[in-house]
Amino acid sequence: MPIKFLSLLFIAIIFVYIRRRSILHPFVITGTIWFLFVLAYELFATYYSKIPHLREKTISYISLYLIIFLIVTEIIIRRKNPPKLRKLTNEPPILNDRIELLFIIIFICNLFLIFRFFLITHSFNIFAVISTFRHLVVSGYNLPIDVKLLLYIYNITFVLLMYGYLYKPKVNAIIKVGVIIEFILILLFIATKGKLLKYIVAFFVLIYIKGKLTPKVLIITGALSIGAICLLVYIRDAAFFKIGYYTASDYAFIYTLSPLPAFDSLVSGEVEYTIGQFGARTLGFFYRFLGTFFDIKMPNYSSGTMFISIMGPHVSTPTNVYTAFGNFYMDFGKNGIIVYAIAISLLFSLLYKNINKRKYFFVYTLTIFCLVLNFFGDFCFQFLSMTIQDIIAVIVVFFFRKSRGPMLSDNEVQKNMLYSASL
Repeated sequence: MPIKFLSLLFIAIIFVYIRRRSILHPFVITGTIWFLFVLAYELFATYYSKIPHLREKTISYISLYLIIFLIVTEIIIRRKNPPKLRKLTNEPPILNDRIELLFIIIFICNLFLIFRFFLITHSFNIFAVISTFRHLVVSGYNLPIDVKLLLYIYNITFVLLMYGYLYKPKVNAIIKVGVIIEFILILLFIATKGKLLKYIVAFFVLIYIKGKLTPKVLIITGALSIGAICLLVYIRDAAFFKIGYYTASDYAFIYTLSPLPAFDSLVSGEVEYTIGQFGARTLGFFYRFLGTFFDIKMPNYSSGTMFISIMGPHVSTPTNVYTAFGNFYMDFGKNGIIVYAIAISLLFSLLYKNINKRKYFFVYTLTIFCLVLNFFGDFCFQFLSMTIQDIIAVIVVFFFRKSRGPMLSDNEVQKNMLYSASL
């Protein structure tokens, strides 16, 4: 049990929280996540002999990441008072708000996307669509161009719903409910746990700043979220459950604690993998982007699959995730962890520094899950295109919000000026 590491990390989290007075501070989030999961894993390893304790080398690498993260955030974020996020929930009167028009556009596009899902999978059974579409994507099926375009447009949906939840714009109730149903249905069709977790984390942030995150709401929302994740996993991998290949305990371990021993084995040289081209695992977005203009192919590499022993009917459970900096370590060694720590702490420090601005708050809320899932994998740079799509979605929503319209009356202008002065 790394008592010294856990004690110092706990002190650092309390220090930053008292100093900055915000649970949304980047280091408070990532530090707390690492504290909880390292503690949980070590307790698990203490009671079950099949689980090895983390080696000192692994703890030193995690410490290196957290120390760099703490230093960068302390240098950039100098605000001692907590951000006044409650003010972000008050929207002043604006010129001819066209958010309702955007709701209608998104409703139509999502409706057509759902229809295309039914056509591609040749089924109108929702569960069959989820399973079949997942199989097509995994097997390398090339989606039609119109479906790809509609999926890009779909990414605007959650940002639009965020705006609707915070500011309550005047939108037809049928359209609003329809967009919510479409959003959930398409999310199930896509069947990606990353997106689902991203939206769950963002929703928790929204109800927190609205002052509605009571213990009762936390328990109910948390239970529903866990249920949704379990349902998605079961639908995706129903075949494995039916033949008894995986059990519930296998999945619970894979998606919570397995990345830690996997990274431990990785840094100890027990995982075989190929080095590949420069940044093969971490710079995939840039290889794909440059490949559209130049004769550059995606690099081939092997990350290896680690078999983690767990209790239950199976001797071991496979995993190929090695925490957020596993890929950086495989690409660049110890220096990769340093680069990752600087990059992600710099990104979230700059976003948090400007969090009182609406657009920055929206982007921070949409990307904060990258810190929450730090213990599992890298969802920031490995899926950089998803982050860029979120930024574009925020820009689109606020473009419609700021659309030009008819002149306001003198009373409305004065109301706007008074409101702006109060911020």
